[in-house]
Amino acid sequence: IAGFLRAVPITPSSVEWNKDDDEGTTVLSDAATILRVLRAGLTEKKRKGKITFKSTLEAPARARKIITQLARGQAVLRQSNSIGLEDVPIVCKTIFDTAEVSYPERTQIFYKLLENNGNITLQQLANELGSTVEFVLETVEQLKFLGLVQLYGNVVTFTGDYRLIALGLRPYLFREIIHPTEVEQ
Repeated sequence: IAGFLRAVPITPSSVEWNKDDDEGTTVLSDAATILRVLRAGLTEKKRKGKITFKSTLEAPARARKIITQLARGQAVLRQSNSIGLEDVPIVCKTIFDTAEVSYPERTQIFYKLLENNGNITLQQLANELGSTVEFVLETVEQLKFLGLVQLYGNVVTFTGDYRLIALGLRPYLFREIIHPTEVEQ
Protein backbone atom coordinates (compact mmCIF):
# COMPACT_ATOMS: atom_id res chain seq x y z
CA ILE A 1 0.00 0.00 0.00
CA ALA A 2 2.82 2.39 0.90
CA GLY A 3 4.42 1.87 -2.52
CA PHE A 4 1.11 2.58 -4.24
CA LEU A 5 0.59 5.77 -2.24
CA ARG A 6 4.10 7.00 -3.09
CA ALA A 7 3.54 6.25 -6.79
CA VAL A 8 0.20 8.07 -7.01
CA PRO A 9 0.57 11.87 -7.02
CA ILE A 10 -2.34 12.48 -4.65
CA THR A 11 -2.15 14.35 -1.39
CA PRO A 12 -5.15 15.02 0.86
CA SER A 13 -5.59 18.52 -0.51
CA SER A 14 -4.76 17.73 -4.16
CA VAL A 15 -8.28 16.64 -5.12
CA GLU A 16 -10.87 19.35 -5.61
CA TRP A 17 -14.14 17.57 -5.03
CA ASN A 18 -16.97 18.36 -7.39
CA LYS A 19 -19.82 17.89 -4.92
CA ASP A 20 -22.36 19.04 -7.52
CA ASP A 21 -21.70 15.82 -9.48
CA ASP A 22 -21.84 13.52 -6.45
CA GLU A 23 -24.62 11.20 -7.64
CA GLY A 24 -23.93 8.56 -5.01
CA THR A 25 -24.17 10.62 -1.84
CA THR A 26 -27.95 10.28 -1.45
CA VAL A 27 -27.76 6.50 -1.64
CA LEU A 28 -24.83 6.48 0.79
CA SER A 29 -26.78 8.70 3.18
CA ASP A 30 -29.61 6.16 3.06
CA ALA A 31 -27.11 3.37 3.73
CA ALA A 32 -25.81 5.29 6.76
CA THR A 33 -29.37 5.61 8.07
CA ILE A 34 -29.91 1.84 7.93
CA LEU A 35 -26.40 1.09 9.21
CA ARG A 36 -27.06 3.26 12.25
CA VAL A 37 -29.99 1.05 13.20
CA LEU A 38 -28.27 -2.27 12.49
CA ARG A 39 -25.26 -1.30 14.62
CA ALA A 40 -27.22 0.22 17.50
CA GLY A 41 -26.26 -0.97 20.94
CA LEU A 42 -29.12 -2.37 22.98
CA THR A 43 -29.35 -2.93 26.67
CA GLU A 44 -31.98 -5.49 27.58
CA LYS A 45 -33.82 -5.44 30.90
CA LYS A 46 -36.21 -8.09 32.13
CA ARG A 47 -38.72 -6.98 34.69
CA LYS A 48 -41.78 -8.91 35.81
CA GLY A 49 -41.52 -11.21 32.80
CA LYS A 50 -41.40 -8.32 30.34
CA ILE A 51 -38.35 -7.39 28.27
CA THR A 52 -37.55 -3.72 27.65
CA PHE A 53 -34.70 -2.23 25.65
CA LYS A 54 -32.62 0.90 25.79
CA SER A 55 -30.74 1.86 22.62
CA THR A 56 -27.51 3.67 21.88
CA LEU A 57 -27.44 4.85 18.28
CA GLU A 58 -24.31 5.79 16.37
CA ALA A 59 -24.02 9.49 15.49
CA PRO A 60 -25.32 9.82 11.91
CA ALA A 61 -22.93 12.62 10.99
CA ARG A 62 -19.95 10.48 12.02
CA ALA A 63 -21.16 7.51 9.97
CA ARG A 64 -21.86 9.70 6.92
CA LYS A 65 -18.40 11.26 7.12
CA ILE A 66 -16.67 7.89 7.24
CA ILE A 67 -18.83 6.53 4.41
CA THR A 68 -18.13 9.62 2.32
CA GLN A 69 -14.39 9.17 2.82
CA LEU A 70 -14.63 5.53 1.71
CA ALA A 71 -16.58 6.57 -1.37
CA ARG A 72 -14.10 9.32 -2.18
CA GLY A 73 -11.30 6.78 -1.97
CA GLN A 74 -13.17 4.59 -4.44
CA ALA A 75 -13.74 7.62 -6.70
CA VAL A 76 -10.03 8.45 -6.64
CA LEU A 77 -9.24 4.88 -7.69
CA ARG A 78 -11.33 5.40 -10.79
CA GLN A 79 -9.71 8.81 -11.29
CA SER A 80 -12.77 10.90 -10.52
CA ASN A 81 -13.32 13.94 -8.36
CA SER A 82 -16.94 13.10 -7.54
CA ILE A 83 -18.78 10.18 -5.97
CA GLY A 84 -20.65 8.31 -8.66
CA LEU A 85 -23.27 5.60 -8.44
CA GLU A 86 -20.57 3.15 -9.53
CA ASP A 87 -18.74 3.86 -6.24
CA VAL A 88 -21.75 2.92 -4.13
CA PRO A 89 -21.85 -0.92 -4.32
CA ILE A 90 -18.40 -1.57 -2.89
CA VAL A 91 -18.88 1.04 -0.17
CA CYS A 92 -22.29 -0.41 0.78
CA LYS A 93 -20.88 -3.92 0.85
CA THR A 94 -18.00 -2.76 3.06
CA ILE A 95 -20.12 -0.86 5.57
CA PHE A 96 -22.80 -3.53 5.86
CA ASP A 97 -20.05 -6.10 6.43
CA THR A 98 -19.12 -4.09 9.54
CA ALA A 99 -22.69 -4.42 10.79
CA GLU A 100 -22.64 -8.14 10.11
CA VAL A 101 -19.51 -8.55 12.22
CA SER A 102 -21.09 -6.76 15.18
CA TYR A 103 -24.68 -7.94 14.82
CA PRO A 104 -24.86 -10.86 12.39
CA GLU A 105 -28.45 -11.85 13.11
CA ARG A 106 -29.81 -8.33 12.58
CA THR A 107 -27.89 -7.93 9.34
CA GLN A 108 -28.92 -11.35 8.03
CA ILE A 109 -32.58 -10.57 8.73
CA PHE A 110 -32.14 -7.21 6.96
CA TYR A 111 -30.69 -9.01 3.90
CA LYS A 112 -33.46 -11.64 3.92
CA LEU A 113 -36.07 -8.89 4.03
CA LEU A 114 -34.41 -7.22 1.04
CA GLU A 115 -34.26 -10.52 -0.86
CA ASN A 116 -38.00 -10.98 -0.25
CA ASN A 117 -39.12 -7.49 -1.26
CA GLY A 118 -39.46 -6.34 2.36
CA ASN A 119 -41.81 -9.09 3.61
CA ILE A 120 -40.97 -12.47 5.12
CA THR A 121 -42.52 -14.81 7.67
CA LEU A 122 -40.79 -15.78 10.89
CA GLN A 123 -40.80 -19.41 9.74
CA GLN A 124 -39.14 -18.50 6.42
CA LEU A 125 -36.50 -16.51 8.30
CA ALA A 126 -35.85 -19.40 10.66
CA ASN A 127 -35.57 -21.85 7.75
CA GLU A 128 -33.32 -19.64 5.65
CA LEU A 129 -31.07 -18.75 8.59
CA GLY A 130 -30.95 -22.31 9.95
CA SER A 131 -32.37 -21.15 13.25
CA THR A 132 -35.49 -21.44 15.38
CA VAL A 133 -38.52 -19.19 15.20
CA GLU A 134 -37.96 -18.27 18.86
CA PHE A 135 -34.39 -17.10 18.24
CA VAL A 136 -35.37 -15.18 15.10
CA LEU A 137 -38.24 -13.56 17.01
CA GLU A 138 -35.81 -12.24 19.64
CA THR A 139 -33.78 -10.49 16.94
CA VAL A 140 -36.92 -9.24 15.19
CA GLU A 141 -38.06 -7.76 18.51
CA GLN A 142 -34.76 -5.84 18.70
CA LEU A 143 -35.21 -4.53 15.15
CA LYS A 144 -38.82 -3.66 15.96
CA PHE A 145 -37.73 -1.68 19.02
CA LEU A 146 -35.17 0.14 16.84
CA GLY A 147 -37.95 1.04 14.39
CA LEU A 148 -36.63 -0.86 11.35
CA VAL A 149 -39.28 -3.56 11.18
CA GLN A 150 -42.81 -4.29 12.25
CA LEU A 151 -44.48 -7.60 12.92
CA TYR A 152 -47.97 -8.40 11.61
CA GLY A 153 -48.87 -11.78 13.05
CA ASN A 154 -45.97 -13.87 11.83
CA VAL A 155 -44.96 -11.59 8.94
CA VAL A 156 -41.96 -9.28 9.31
CA THR A 157 -41.91 -6.13 7.16
CA PHE A 158 -39.94 -2.90 7.06
CA THR A 159 -41.67 0.00 8.77
CA GLY A 160 -42.99 2.80 6.61
CA ASP A 161 -40.08 5.01 7.66
CA TYR A 162 -37.47 2.54 6.41
CA ARG A 163 -39.20 0.59 3.64
CA LEU A 164 -38.32 2.86 0.73
CA ILE A 165 -34.83 3.56 2.04
CA ALA A 166 -34.02 -0.14 2.52
CA LEU A 167 -35.51 -1.33 -0.75
CA GLY A 168 -33.68 1.47 -2.56
CA LEU A 169 -30.39 -0.10 -1.44
CA ARG A 170 -31.13 -3.48 -3.06
CA PRO A 171 -29.48 -2.75 -6.43
CA TYR A 172 -26.29 -1.70 -4.66
CA LEU A 173 -26.11 -4.53 -2.12
CA PHE A 174 -26.94 -7.45 -4.39
CA ARG A 175 -25.06 -6.40 -7.51
CA GLU A 176 -21.83 -8.10 -8.49
CA ILE A 177 -18.99 -5.87 -7.37
CA ILE A 178 -16.44 -7.31 -9.77
CA HIS A 179 -17.89 -8.38 -13.09
CA PRO A 180 -16.42 -11.52 -14.74
CA THR A 181 -15.29 -9.50 -17.79
CA GLU A 182 -13.20 -7.23 -15.53
CA VAL A 183 -11.38 -10.22 -14.04
CA GLU A 184 -10.43 -11.58 -17.48
CA GLN A 185 -8.75 -8.31 -18.53
